[in-house]
Amino acid sequence: MALFWNGVLLGVDSMLALQLLQERRARREWIPVEAVVVSSAVERHRSSDGTTFKPTVTFQYRFEGLEYTSDRYAFGAMSASDADHARGVVRRHPEGEVITARVDPADPEEAVVDVSGASFPAFVAVFLTPFHCIGVLLLGRALRALTARRPRRSDRRYRELVAVDRRDRLVLRKPRLAPWEVSLVAFGGLAFLSIFPISLTFGIMGAGAWTMPLLASCALGAAAVTHWSRGRDRDPARYLNVDRRLGTFAFPADQEGIPIGQVESLRLSSPDTDVAVNGVPQFDHALTARVGERWVPVFRFRGAREEGAAVRDALAAEFRLMS
Repeated sequence: MALFWNGVLLGVDSMLALQLLQERRARREWIPVEAVVVSSAVERHRSSDGTTFKPTVTFQYRFEGLEYTSDRYAFGAMSASDADHARGVVRRHPEGEVITARVDPADPEEAVVDVSGASFPAFVAVFLTPFHCIGVLLLGRALRALTARRPRRSDRRYRELVAVDRRDRLVLRKPRLAPWEVSLVAFGGLAFLSIFPISLTFGIMGAGAWTMPLLASCALGAAAVTHWSRGRDRDPARYLNVDRRLGTFAFPADQEGIPIGQVESLRLSSPDTDVAVNGVPQFDHALTARVGERWVPVFRFRGAREEGAAVRDALAAEFRLMS
């Protein structure tokens, strides 16, 4: 999945990069010539998704004594919902106007009018940002899975909850995203949320000037979310601390330790959350231990049904209890 997703994105990025390189080459190496606009109009394309608009400017020019005709106004010109941009191009280049076009000396049939970059949909970078974040997230998780050491216990989910596993100490942590994952999710989410108000206000083409400030704002917002997440992750209520030297456990981790020897049994309660992740129903698992006449909390987390039983069995083994 990660390779497929990133492969598709790489193809899209390559097409956009090629258009930018073509524009740069035309600006530097192609020869400017005088041209006359033969026709100028706005093309409308209707579909089930709505109506899009594209400016078409056809022009004639002479190069080395021969006449040519071209309708390439700009590299990367695309049909978009931004009607104002298309109409603006047509107004600036009415039929009969004399303009400057750039011609490829190696292939005179290739010519273009606008090499300023104004017609390149720079706002596409913001549109693609959430997809790139998902791609990096998928790739990072795939690499982490490939390089992870084989767990000592057979249950993978239990090992994902283990924050510390030393001879003297075991710490379980409620499921969380790594800081880099939080940053990607926040950055992609903020970029996605910003697409619609900006594009509806200024149009796809008109929003190009907002691309870099918008991405910078999303990066700052993602940094703030990551900082908040790291602070929240330090909450003792998210951790179970097992002191193997003293033979005690504490949940939350800052509470006074309870002697493991006093634990008679573990009980698992797993109410349904009516939430599914990738089609898998999620449950709020709550483990409690019977200590004398009372039941004390041991650990809480959300996961699939079988994950609760796996964590219960692992802790029962840790506490040397019969499952």
